[in-house]
Amino acid sequence: MGHIKKPLILLSLTLFLFGCDSFYTLDKHRPKVFTLNDFYQAQGHQLRYDLYLPNSYLGWIHNKQTIMTFDQQTNTYWLKNIDITQPQVDDVGGRFKVASNDWQNQFGFGEYDVSQDESSFGIPQEGAVLHLHYSHNSRDMFIEFPKAIHGKYLSVGIKVTENSLRPSAIMYAQLSQLPIP
Repeated sequence: MGHIKKPLILLSLTLFLFGCDSFYTLDKHRPKVFTLNDFYQAQGHQLRYDLYLPNSYLGWIHNKQTIMTFDQQTNTYWLKNIDITQPQVDDVGGRFKVASNDWQNQFGFGEYDVSQDESSFGIPQEGAVLHLHYSHNSRDMFIEFPKAIHGKYLSVGIKVTENSLRPSAIMYAQLSQLPIP
């Protein structure tokens, strides 16, 4: 009986560790990566409220500087040409939120319990296209800039991909040397 017990305990321990590894390393908050083509081809929807992009560069208030304009031809919300070479309003780092005026409707990589690492992303030369989740309390999104930043202006597009009360969205973030129209 003892020679069967040891392999059974070893097998049970192995299965337990495998189960823990699978559970604790789930990518439930890791943003899905899409292509720029996915972004432009996705059907967008206009929300019943305005979207704002409060951030470290323009401030954490909802105003004319942080409101996203809705392009009806592409069904995309845009905030273009944020000058990232200007001093930030805080010393936490390059970050922003996508939120309604009352902060009740937010988009991000997950609820506030996601870590800063899980809520950070880089922007390659061609831009970054990422999936966003709807939330009432989303964590700030952090931009990890390379040492040699390949642009002076940050532009962010949001395409709401569902016509529902808790819609998903796709975000396109790009850097450019010159302001884009």
